[in-house]
Amino acid sequence: MKKLILGLFLILGAVSFTMPNFINKKYIKDAGYTIDKDENNIFSFVMSDQESALTIAFFKTDLDPKALSEGVKNGFSNKIQFLTELENSKAYINEYKADKFYMYIIVPKNQKVKNYSVLATYHYVNRLTKSTVDRSVNFILEEIDSSIK
Repeated sequence: MKKLILGLFLILGAVSFTMPNFINKKYIKDAGYTIDKDENNIFSFVMSDQESALTIAFFKTDLDPKALSEGVKNGFSNKIQFLTELENSKAYINEYKADKFYMYIIVPKNQKVKNYSVLATYHYVNRLTKSTVDRSVNFILEEIDSSIK
């Protein structure tokens, strides 16, 4: 029993040190997000409801935002159909269609954490208009900024 408890504390201790030090853990928890991945090279958190899901991921890379957006565009299976590439002054957005939802991959043009890139994946049951995409991107970029210390 003592070994089991010691093992749990060691695992929890290792996990707590894996989270990048620039992450605002209190904001993530208070905003209702769930931590999805907490590994050496990637940290992500997610929130979802019946109609939508938002995942924000920070990962170690030296790619510039445009190259990252292009790299993501080519990384999906044929079950997800690429629709269009959108761009505004703040982000690159790739739009996809799957069987039961639309997916928007958002890569901010201004990456704020050195040696890390951030991207967000937003799933929604219906296709969004351009103006709705722009409003959603603004909200998501605010969420990203709030999750950084």
